[in-house]
Amino acid sequence: MKILILDNAIDRDIYSPISHWKKFLTLPSDAFWASKGELPESIDEYTHVIITGSEATITEEADWVQREEILIRKAVADGLVILGSCYGHQLLAKALFGSDSVGKSETPELGWDYLNVIKDDSLFGDAGAMLPVLLIHFDEVRSVPEDHVDIIASTKNCRIHIFKLKGKPVWGIQAHPEIDIDEGRATIERMIKKAEDENSPRLKFFLKARGSTPKEAGWFETFMKKFQSVGDQLS
Repeated sequence: MKILILDNAIDRDIYSPISHWKKFLTLPSDAFWASKGELPESIDEYTHVIITGSEATITEEADWVQREEILIRKAVADGLVILGSCYGHQLLAKALFGSDSVGKSETPELGWDYLNVIKDDSLFGDAGAMLPVLLIHFDEVRSVPEDHVDIIASTKNCRIHIFKLKGKPVWGIQAHPEIDIDEGRATIERMIKKAEDENSPRLKFFLKARGSTPKEAGWFETFMKKFQSVGDQLS
């Protein structure tokens, strides 16, 4: 078995998702910087796909996004085991259900909080579980066809925080459980500096994130072991 990582980072000096994900991987993997136009010529050798976050906004089209959507649809059709995180979660929904499925968040979520699991799931656990995570998002998945998709977890301000395709090993999660507390703090500080330099109106959200109480996503290591064991039959 082998993992394909689609790295959607724009500026790796600000956000470097490969370093976050690699520490959880026990399977061999290849990473492609998708936002720079890197994609594999074939996905035939892969059994798993991780679609990372990004500083990009899901509402803006770009050639690299459209090419990645084509690859995502093929990966789903081929039965690969897929996990999209943050922007990757949104891109997964957009690739499968169209642009209307995603949009700007009415209430952006930044900082540490809990996801409320509302439906039993083989990877995320039983309904009623509260999963500590780091949240950094200004966009979100706004709707999915619920005859084809299960909504697994929510927060007060975001209904579709985790979804799973019915009958397919395909999950999306809005949060960043792959980022630990130390790197979460460092990432927030880099984003604060960038927002200050650009006089961005987003600065207030990053400052609020700095003030939130850090929570370690200790559950995620077990989750990733389960994720990588899914699809043994594909090896």
